[in-house]
Amino acid sequence: MSDEKTAAYYQNHADSILYANGNLVLGISDEGNVLQLSENDFVDMAANTADAARFEKDILIKKDGTLISPVPMVRNWDHITGIAGGMNGSYKKFYIGLKDDGTLVFAGSNACGQGNISDWENVTAISCGYRHTIALLENGQVLATGSDKNGQCHTSDWADAAAVYAACDCSFALKKDGTVLSAGASKYGCDVSGWNHIEKLIVSEGTISATWNGGVTLAGLRKDGTVLTTGFNTNPKHGNKCWKTDQWEDIISISSHGEHLLGLKKDGTVVAVGPNDKGQCNVSEWRDIIGVYGGYGSVSAGIQADGHVVYTTHRVEPGRVTYKIILSPPIISKKALFSDKSPDLQISDQAN
Repeated sequence: MSDEKTAAYYQNHADSILYANGNLVLGISDEGNVLQLSENDFVDMAANTADAARFEKDILIKKDGTLISPVPMVRNWDHITGIAGGMNGSYKKFYIGLKDDGTLVFAGSNACGQGNISDWENVTAISCGYRHTIALLENGQVLATGSDKNGQCHTSDWADAAAVYAACDCSFALKKDGTVLSAGASKYGCDVSGWNHIEKLIVSEGTISATWNGGVTLAGLRKDGTVLTTGFNTNPKHGNKCWKTDQWEDIISISSHGEHLLGLKKDGTVVAVGPNDKGQCNVSEWRDIIGVYGGYGSVSAGIQADGHVVYTTHRVEPGRVTYKIILSPPIISKKALFSDKSPDLQISDQAN
């Protein structure tokens, strides 16, 4: 399983093959089954589900485009290839679904107009912030709707985008030439001016916790294996916290779905930065890793070259917290579990 093509596949798609939240760790097998990898006391909403294609947050998209989700309002959607969601100021949730024909469906609160997407066409990717929605079109343009209080919907002049990201009240796009566009980001200290040769962009919203209250943090993986970061923590009690990756090198993949960032190195080892209150950064002993997943709920997971998944997890018991690293049964093979419609990035050596 450790040939170059297989390694490259799981390096790029570990975020969709694995899902972790708290003590729950799930993985999609080569047969399309969802396997529960962790030992825990929780009931898993998708274990033993056949024909699984990919995870998007806590929603499972099946190969036939239907969804398995704890959210009733999206369960009847079909022909779905991607899903995004957010929450407005009154804590009312909303969801956007990308259909295989390039149109969108909406459910939930539309208090700020974030669901005004019924006439959008030729969409290839979507992302949602707290109160707004952005979409990438086939021609590289970016549409936005919803609250524009922070200027987060000022995307009408964006072009040649390859991927889009929304977080809190700001928007970002990774361009085909490896540069990054932003709108509304200055509020969060996110300065991407001068960023170039970016191959992968991570946009993370810090959750409200004892260690990392709120804020937006970005990481950009460059062609040379270094990682750029920007952003800050908005809670002054905890100071300006952001990922420190100045010493990282030879990085081939990065992942984060919350407060901590993982970096996969060429030699199959993993580095981590961010809060470590639940052992999520205890990855220094991992070896032979070909894909990493920085999960929700302070969990880290890595796919090994032999098909095993190694991960950190914690179990809170009265009076103590324990940390474990557990090796699961193999879950991967060379078989493609879903098709990636994202356009290939054409990095220009002339970018500056």
